[in-house]
Amino acid sequence: MTWNSDSGKTSLTRAESNGDVLTARGDRIGSTAGLTITGAEGLVLRQAGSVLDLSGQQVSAGQAGAEFHAEDGMVKLLAVGDEDRQKVISLETGNVLNFIGTAGDDQAQLIDGAVINLGAGSDRIIGSHANQDWHLVSRNAAGRELSLEVTLSDLDSETGEATARTKKAFVYGADAISGGHGDDRLVIGDQTDSRIEVSSSEEEPILTLRRDGTTGGQAAVTVTGFEALSVADAGAIPNAHSAARIHLDYTGLKAGQDAVNVSIDLTTGSATGLKSVSGVYGVTTGAGDDVVVAAAGTRFIRTHGGDDTISLGLAHGDLLLDGGAGTNTLIGDQGLTCAPSARRSSGLRRL
Repeated sequence: MTWNSDSGKTSLTRAESNGDVLTARGDRIGSTAGLTITGAEGLVLRQAGSVLDLSGQQVSAGQAGAEFHAEDGMVKLLAVGDEDRQKVISLETGNVLNFIGTAGDDQAQLIDGAVINLGAGSDRIIGSHANQDWHLVSRNAAGRELSLEVTLSDLDSETGEATARTKKAFVYGADAISGGHGDDRLVIGDQTDSRIEVSSSEEEPILTLRRDGTTGGQAAVTVTGFEALSVADAGAIPNAHSAARIHLDYTGLKAGQDAVNVSIDLTTGSATGLKSVSGVYGVTTGAGDDVVVAAAGTRFIRTHGGDDTISLGLAHGDLLLDGGAGTNTLIGDQGLTCAPSARRSSGLRRL
């Protein structure tokens, strides 16, 4: 059976796997006139620009919501309370690029041109097979419910050059991000003071993005499968005694139970666990023997335990240094001036 709405938008407002009831509504989102189908195993929406609206699902935060796979043209729904995913209904979604999630915990996969509103709940957005630049546009007061603008590009296997796709993707309400099969870069552009904790392992690091001032256990966004990090517009550089606008924290990075020797060169953008880093203003490392090179905008470096080496590199202006425990080395220019009162526990010897 084929049914086309007059307006070019088809909205699926209810699709419960335990009742085998699918309702397609046309004309506009929330319209009462439509087509109700019972006993169906799927629904194909062929009209370009169709909207898949699951906000009517009777689920709440903490319950499994929906899985929307834009690239594969598929959505999976669960019966209420089916946390073990024993009663899954899969719907082919055809040309659907616009998705409105449930109030539960949803997952959605990107495709160029998609507009994905994940709604309430603890929701995850997943990258496509392309390379992606994820621009963080805004987040709520707790540092969650991210709004993202994503540019997708394809890499030429012969020339190695990336060509951006014509249409971007837009995501609203994301609480976790998983990179796709290509290279993924997180671009922070909302000018919110943040701490980015790098944890797990060097091979598969987990980035935990927090509003600065929050602590472990409070609301945060996890980012996995990313290769690069950039700050688009960090605004005015804070002074040496203020928290950096974007602060990289490596204290949670481990090799099993052992500390990792972290190497970060902010002048070249190289950093342990990532292909590139740019625009960060502060770095904290853990108990390993770490090497940190400051850039012009670097405003603080804390290295904690281990025998660490800090190089001033291209540092310009006030710079707070804290070498922590261990035998630490500071490499800088002859004109360097140090104020001991500006350091909690310098632990540095100068070369």
